[in-house]
Amino acid sequence: MCTADKKRLWLEALSNPGVWKRVCQLGLSVSLLQAVINQGDIWLGHAVSRLVVVKTVLTPLVTLAVALISARNLRGDTKASR
Repeated sequence: MCTADKKRLWLEALSNPGVWKRVCQLGLSVSLLQAVINQGDIWLGHAVSRLVVVKTVLTPLVTLAVALISARNLRGDTKASR
């Protein structure tokens, strides 16, 4: 697949509401659960530092990015099989 095709697939995926719906449904719920598991005890113990805040923010962003890439790849595979 050439670079132009990859770019077109990304643009199609990012403009598709279904992709964003899947990202939000799966990615947001999983990312919030991960943040609670990984940093929840620190927040509840009031031992918050800058590093904990950064980790708490980055955890959902990484998970959402993975969900977005997965949804885009799924869309690309579906289009390629047609």
